[in-house]
Amino acid sequence: MHTTDAGETPKRIHNKFIVTFTYSSEAKTNLINDLFKENYIFQFKKWQCIQHMKVTGKSLTFDITNIYRNVLNPVWAFVVFQTNRFNNQQKDNSTFDHADVKNLWVELGGKRYPEESLDLDWDNDHYCLAYNDFQDYKKSFVRTTDSIPYIGKKDFKNLYPIYSIDLSDQPQKISDVKSNIILHVEFNKHIPEPTGTDEGTVCYIVVV
Repeated sequence: MHTTDAGETPKRIHNKFIVTFTYSSEAKTNLINDLFKENYIFQFKKWQCIQHMKVTGKSLTFDITNIYRNVLNPVWAFVVFQTNRFNNQQKDNSTFDHADVKNLWVELGGKRYPEESLDLDWDNDHYCLAYNDFQDYKKSFVRTTDSIPYIGKKDFKNLYPIYSIDLSDQPQKISDVKSNIILHVEFNKHIPEPTGTDEGTVCYIVVV
């Protein structure tokens, strides 16, 4: 039976191995110092991914109030789109499509997030507001926009257009109980109906 680098012998329980590590006092101190020195933030929050199949037309209104499982309101939301990538082995389903979104917001308890329109124009590379909103998430949860994973503006447009919505600024009267949660999207161009075996455009909203 092999031993670990820490000198411990793996324990076998019901044909499975459980590896335990024992640190010396000095090693524990160094580990704690390194964690605090790097300013790591450990965020453990419940999240839920909700999908809307076959998005069509020039607008989308998606009420997720009764689908969202958490009792309290979400503090952040991410929205992505994929066109004909669902169960399609010929396309990379780890990347997204910007879907030519013009405006996107979440209505939470009657309040709009963000309050101002984005007025995005992807054909003319006017998508800085969406990119900055994505960077704001990194500032809030990772404290720096330079931390891994880094996504430049070009990759943001072509590979990872992730729409990020800050929902944290909520009045106290609505933050303690779940309110209506509705996603609103306006597109610059009409999204066509899927044809043949294509699934068309799928919208995913991740609420945290």
